[in-house]
Amino acid sequence: MFGRKKDSDDIGPSKGLMKWINRFFRFILYPFIHPWAFLCLVLIIVAAVLVPLLAYKIEFTNIPQWYKNLFVQAYEATTPLKEKAVQKYNEFTNKQPPKIDDAKDKNQNDIIDYETSAPAQRPVFQSDQPEIAAPDTTIQRESFSDKLEEIAPQTEEQPKIAEQTAQPDVYFKRNDSLGLTYLDSPEKITGRFTIINANEALINSTSIFLYGVYTPSQNNKNASLYMLKTYDGKQVDCYIGAYTSDKHATAICYYENKSINHDMITQGFAQNVSLY
Repeated sequence: MFGRKKDSDDIGPSKGLMKWINRFFRFILYPFIHPWAFLCLVLIIVAAVLVPLLAYKIEFTNIPQWYKNLFVQAYEATTPLKEKAVQKYNEFTNKQPPKIDDAKDKNQNDIIDYETSAPAQRPVFQSDQPEIAAPDTTIQRESFSDKLEEIAPQTEEQPKIAEQTAQPDVYFKRNDSLGLTYLDSPEKITGRFTIINANEALINSTSIFLYGVYTPSQNNKNASLYMLKTYDGKQVDCYIGAYTSDKHATAICYYENKSINHDMITQGFAQNVSLY
């Protein structure tokens, strides 16, 4: 009853290559043989689909690309750690032991006395304000009322300095062949830039398409990597100028007053459709 399990107790071949082939297919089909394992598999698949849809507002067709970008970001995050580890290893292996020279044979003039050659001096800080001289009691002072008329015009003539922030000159070149609905004036949206692919990103859960540019399929991988490295997670300003037929916003986006749309064209990743 409690003896060693015999080969005849296994289902299917129990020896040779056929044994391992049989075990492999039983492992693959395990969730379909056991109902509880099949239920767990279904729950995992449903969760993997619902998390991007509900939490990150990703469209169903963009879910595979979203997971792909997620894996790329995780791999890119480990790259600096790998480079730092290699650098530390190279520094450790290439480090030479310090050479100790005999100071007896050295000329005394060649030996630097750090205590006497560069004495530490406490810096003296001088105020930029002019010194206020003591009042001279022998000088008769004029009354403040006599000087009031002279002071008032001077204060009125002081220029008022207004704080100004440079804004980019945003211009949307209309292209009726694109089937877009253009706005009378652009709508500004600011937030964290989350890259979906070379043409699409998220700002505060709002899907944004880069206006006037198009990335061909052969450049999509390299363009997506460039967008991830350069702009992902950055604080950007996007100016929405038009909407697609399915209500997707198209915008010209700026990072530190630099047009991301124009940058994708100059880098050779995208083609100019209607940007300028």
